[in-house]
Amino acid sequence: MRKFLDSIFKNQSLIYKYFLYVACLCCIVFFFPKGGQFKYEFQKGKPWQYENLYAPFDFSINKSAEEITNEKAELSKNKINYYVFDDEVVAKVYADYEAKFAEIFSSDRYNEAQIVTLSEAGKEILDSFYAYGILTGTSGKDPLEPIYLVKNNEASRTTFGKLSLQEDIGKTMNGILGKKGLRSFSRSYQELFDGLLLPNVDLDKDLSDRAMQEELSKVSNTRGTVDEGKLIIARGEVVESENLKILESLKQEYESELWAANNY
Repeated sequence: MRKFLDSIFKNQSLIYKYFLYVACLCCIVFFFPKGGQFKYEFQKGKPWQYENLYAPFDFSINKSAEEITNEKAELSKNKINYYVFDDEVVAKVYADYEAKFAEIFSSDRYNEAQIVTLSEAGKEILDSFYAYGILTGTSGKDPLEPIYLVKNNEASRTTFGKLSLQEDIGKTMNGILGKKGLRSFSRSYQELFDGLLLPNVDLDKDLSDRAMQEELSKVSNTRGTVDEGKLIIARGEVVESENLKILESLKQEYESELWAANNY
């Protein structure tokens, strides 16, 4: 018995600490739930049976799961894809153009003034294609569909119809030659551009998906707030869609505080 008492005496500081810890836990469990409970029962379409209810504190209005799902679905539906512009391809095409132009429009066949005019027309054709770039492959997308075109690591918003397709080469070339009165040279230009123009714009699926995920992550779970002291619902007022969401949000706020208190 003496050894037992001696043991208690030697460890009285530790025992006291354990006692205080248990006492604090009991106080938290006993007092906090009572203050945090939402004491009202309500049902959509039924009158509010209690006194006027005012917001006891500031809180956010939660969106329903359906609202969040619909919002994300709308974002996904209006997803804007990213297309990457390859400058190296463009530099190669312009370099090849200079060499090929000298072969087709040689100085022994045309004078200096003609060569300058024909060269400028050819470069204008190139510029028209590479202002936004030539798309890899073909596509039946809506020309008005918005896209992001990435040039020099900067994305600018434009429309899909601004991109050129290799199948448009003849139409674009003849249009420019017609405006400049050079349609008689169309066969020579066809020879010049045959195999010269290369696609330099491609869809970046990974970047498009990452951007979409970032937008989806920004969807808030709440919409608006209710300030402390604001009337939420009056006695006898019917619980309808809007005040139902507010009441449910307030109840969830109480329950979250209760959960936090019980897990403190």
